[in-house]
Amino acid sequence: MIEDRVTNEDTPEETRAELAAMAQATLNHLFGDVAGSQMLFDDSAGYAVFDTPRVTVFPLTAGFGRGVAIDRATSERVYMKMRTGGVGVALEIGGFEAQMVILLRPMSRYTSFVENGYDASAEAQMKIHRDVTEETLNFVDGRRVFVLGTRGWRVVATVGGTRYWPDSKLN
Repeated sequence: MIEDRVTNEDTPEETRAELAAMAQATLNHLFGDVAGSQMLFDDSAGYAVFDTPRVTVFPLTAGFGRGVAIDRATSERVYMKMRTGGVGVALEIGGFEAQMVILLRPMSRYTSFVENGYDASAEAQMKIHRDVTEETLNFVDGRRVFVLGTRGWRVVATVGGTRYWPDSKLN
């Protein structure tokens, strides 16, 4: 089962180290691939990076993941879990892995994400990396989401049907 792939390592310290390495590698990849993403990152109050395996069986999608949210002012880390699901047009049948970077601004938006962590919006706007323009590189409703999948980076204004929450075993 795909959810088994996001279980914790032998110790909380190992899990936190793995999540920190994944987050840094994902950010490095984002900054290297998407012009302007570093500027948006620098303008954010906080951010979160998730590893998000998903399963798609037309027309349903379900995903589970884990990651870390970081307050840029204090460097405080909150380890989190996520779950997503939805109905819609799916171009793939099977499973895939993706990494997600969520940039948040102002601080109240970051705090709300960490404390409440839920996003129930139903619409998504995605652009394949080669179509990313300066117009798409801004904050929408206090956030900007980048998803790295098998076809490259997508810029997403909202994420539909996703719930995020602090991981009590790691915090």
